Amino acid sequence: MFREAKMGIYFNSSNETILFKAECLLYPLLNYTPAIITPVKTSNTVTMLLNPSIVDENNIEIFNESKNATILQGSYIIDHNGSISTFSLSGEENISIKPWTIIIPNDINIREFESIPINFSFNQFMAEFSVNNNPGYLVETSLPLPYGGIIVNNGKALGVNGFGQYVFTSDGKLTISIKLGFITDLLMTAVDIFFYALFIYFFVYKNIFKGLGTEVFRNVITRISRLKSYK
Repeated sequence: MFREAKMGIYFNSSNETILFKAECLLYPLLNYTPAIITPVKTSNTVTMLLNPSIVDENNIEIFNESKNATILQGSYIIDHNGSISTFSLSGEENISIKPWTIIIPNDINIREFESIPINFSFNQFMAEFSVNNNPGYLVETSLPLPYGGIIVNNGKALGVNGFGQYVFTSDGKLTISIKLGFITDLLMTAVDIFFYALFIYFFVYKNIFKGLGTEVFRNVITRISRLKSYK
């Protein structure tokens, strides 16, 4: 429901196929945990570029097509469809890159991209989630929260990524409430009480108590009639 990570990936794409493939390529590198991909660049995100012509140590690059690219000096981790290797260049080099390849600078601490599930509580009456997260971390939720219809305390909503998941920055103990959630919950409770009352009236009172009262009345009339006949 809620996950957090110290670092996230900024990827300006809504293409779910590319996003899903990027996560698949990152899985083995991130100890088989999903990366938090955010639609907004922040101080704790690394930019992922799609099919760049130049590869450097400042970004993560993903390719979904064959590409001739120039790789600048540096050390890199390369993952092509699950085949992971490392290489270093003392100078720039032009190479041909195959589709579904991801290149990560070796200087990036990829362990900081590992995400973990975090505990939360839900106040149904206030329609509010309280999340027990680390301050300064990115938080992602798979809950289908209404877009633009939430209030965030101790943090900030960065928006929805390409998977439709909300991503937040947090100062710790993040709280997320649905706008007008109290009123909505109150109305839903009132509607529930109304239908319970209807059920009790029609199916309990009318069918049982009314029938029982009629039967008692009939028994009293019958007994009175029998007493009169004995006289």
